Amino acid sequence: MTFADYGILIAVTDGETKTICPQCSHTRTKKTDRCLSVNVDEGMWNCHHCGWSGALNKTNNIHKPVAKVFTRPAYEAGDISEKATKFFTDRKINMDVVRRNRITATDSKILMPYIEGGVVKNIKTRLPGKDFRLVGGAEIIPYGIDDADETTVWVEGELDKLAIESSGITACIASPSAPPADAKNYNLSYLDRRTFPDVEKFILAGDMDAPGRRLMKELSRRLGVERCWMVEWPEGCKDANDVLKKYGADKINECLAMATPTPVEGLYSPNDYAVEVAELYARGLVKGISTGFETLDPHFTLMGNQWTVVTGAPGSGKSQLIDAFILQTAQKHDWKWGVCSMENQPTELHLTKLIESHNGMPFFNGPSRRLSVEDMQISMAWLQEHISFILPGDNLSVDNILKLAVVEVKRNGINGLVIDPWNELDHQYQGESETQYISKALSKIRRFARKYNLHIFIVAHPTKLRKDDNGKYPVPTPYDISGSAHWYNKADNAISCWRDIQSTTVDVHVQKVRFQKQVGTPGMVSFNYNVITGRYEQNTFKSLDNKTAPWADYDN
Repeated sequence: MTFADYGILIAVTDGETKTICPQCSHTRTKKTDRCLSVNVDEGMWNCHHCGWSGALNKTNNIHKPVAKVFTRPAYEAGDISEKATKFFTDRKINMDVVRRNRITATDSKILMPYIEGGVVKNIKTRLPGKDFRLVGGAEIIPYGIDDADETTVWVEGELDKLAIESSGITACIASPSAPPADAKNYNLSYLDRRTFPDVEKFILAGDMDAPGRRLMKELSRRLGVERCWMVEWPEGCKDANDVLKKYGADKINECLAMATPTPVEGLYSPNDYAVEVAELYARGLVKGISTGFETLDPHFTLMGNQWTVVTGAPGSGKSQLIDAFILQTAQKHDWKWGVCSMENQPTELHLTKLIESHNGMPFFNGPSRRLSVEDMQISMAWLQEHISFILPGDNLSVDNILKLAVVEVKRNGINGLVIDPWNELDHQYQGESETQYISKALSKIRRFARKYNLHIFIVAHPTKLRKDDNGKYPVPTPYDISGSAHWYNKADNAISCWRDIQSTTVDVHVQKVRFQKQVGTPGMVSFNYNVITGRYEQNTFKSLDNKTAPWADYDN
């Protein structure tokens, strides 16, 4: 039996929640009052209005197909063999440090437990030939997380943590691994919801190769650049353990003491970019990630460090297009999004649209079969992992939205931000004209995208459009948005949606692309909007170049 069998409809897979009571809510004046408390884990419910209560048959568990339930590996620290002891001492690692970290080592393998709150949550096994394996199904966490203190060193691997500790510094954490330098998906899931509020200063002392440097850069973004210092190891040393072997503990402490603050924005030298320039030479330009629509990708892809304005007449499908981008990038690239959408309120209705698009089935009853309660729960659990809603309450200013977005960058590692629509924000003019305000606000948003490596979508409605001789509205451009031509000049990309109100065909016009070698080239693609599933479906492919596009005269 499930809750649905009793008429109890919930959209969560664990914990406690409240919903309407199938026994009494329909008879009450306040039919939507959530008077039924449900404990999903225990399979129990109780109505605070009519007193109806019950429990599921314990032999039939609730359907929880995607709720994260991590295995807890059993572990007891064991002995360390003579051969393993030599492995550590050859690396100048103190054996008291090895034992303190509850490491077990035989002649053929080393077991390194990952501990949080005193509980072993995972175990990394090191086999001959640098073959590393974590326990499948167990939670991945930072190594040594319980050792964090006000000042904490962060390194790349377990042996580097042991090397730092052998130098007299216990407050050291290690990342489980570093993704390849050219990886497009760079979500550090082991940091999700871990913000380390008690740490005032992080000393980032990673590997000196390209993956290590990129890892440290991403860590500074997630942990906050204002509390991150960077270490440079001596030439010829790749990591902390190399330094310990070649120069000893004093050299490690010297390098940590010489760590420099993360560069201050606005003050750089060419050498600050030496590694990035070398990487560009080696691998070329990084391309944007796919929108999920192969017909649109030649014209527009998504990259961090950019912002895109989306415009179009009311009802043209702007918000639905962005929802499609959110779902596709989350599904294909594991992107996470912060969504500030006044256009899609109340939020629970917005969620029904996202659930429909995720499942490809209608949420409500109608001519087509609706999705099941189980499918709804699957989508809700998936959305929980990829989307957070930014609802600033009465303070809908740009500054407040960006302030909340910073929290989501550090807490959940969001890759994208949606502001929909611009017209409903609280625009706080400080004795300036609308044009001056928009210029300042859009510059602030562009700097924010660059600083936190986000792709930001802003939906902005055009002013009143005039019909052409055929009685149809023209395709709006950023120049038609109320306020200023800055909408075109400052945007990295500009997209306009257009559709005949009597048709389900939506023309998506990519009107500006600033970085065409990486993102795409202007053009237009037609889609069919499926009103039943809420999905954009690839239709016909019409490519317009800059000479034939209606925005051909605009500066790029």
